[in-house]
Amino acid sequence: MFNRSKKGVSAAFEALMGVIVMILVIVLIAFIFKSISDTASESAENLQCKASVTAYAKFNELPIGSEKADASTINCPTKYLTIESGTAKEMNRDIADLMVECWDNFGRGKLKLFTADDLRFCAICSVFEFEDKSTELKGLPLFMRTEKSPIKVGDRRVTYSEFLTGVLVGQESEKEKETEELAVLQGDKRYAVVFSYFSGTKREPFLLVFELSSAGAYWHTQTILAEYNEDMISNMGCDTLPVTQLDARFK
Repeated sequence: MFNRSKKGVSAAFEALMGVIVMILVIVLIAFIFKSISDTASESAENLQCKASVTAYAKFNELPIGSEKADASTINCPTKYLTIESGTAKEMNRDIADLMVECWDNFGRGKLKLFTADDLRFCAICSVFEFEDKSTELKGLPLFMRTEKSPIKVGDRRVTYSEFLTGVLVGQESEKEKETEELAVLQGDKRYAVVFSYFSGTKREPFLLVFELSSAGAYWHTQTILAEYNEDMISNMGCDTLPVTQLDARFK
């Protein structure tokens, strides 16, 4: 009698464990599918953004007199994100990846976005805040200069700074080195990653935390990290800011 009861308890336990394992498998599969779905959605958004930027630039090259493409056709809405708590290296990488994404979506400095001189085009690619409001994140400029990005040039993965500037490590300007002490990101503030383009005379950059610049044949481009507030918006001095950017301000 005792043995049969023991077998019954064992069978019930095994059945319970089977149900728990099945539930865990279902949860894991659901998590994997959600991750795949989120990644696919983000990739689609980036492809849509790239296509609209390229179309805008190509339209401006057409010989159609004084008519130019409307910047509102650029479909690159600002992304609002939270940097999850982690090590300084993990959080710096998350921010560096946002800067790479911004630079990549707007043509890597290879697209001529204007034909007139002395204009500034700006796009607020993303706005982020920190999960931990007590965060004091340091070392982003050094991280960008020394850590490899996801991008390969030829058969070599380049650092974040190399990708965003085209300048080899060790050749950075003194100005970039000076920003090392300034680039301390505070957890109680919001920050914006901005793509900025100068055609003709290069103007002084607006209020920023960290900046990486690249020069084309007739223009300059910058990927900028700045505190996101009304002063930053007003000090940008942009001649063109896409409508999708304006509509999303201070969400």
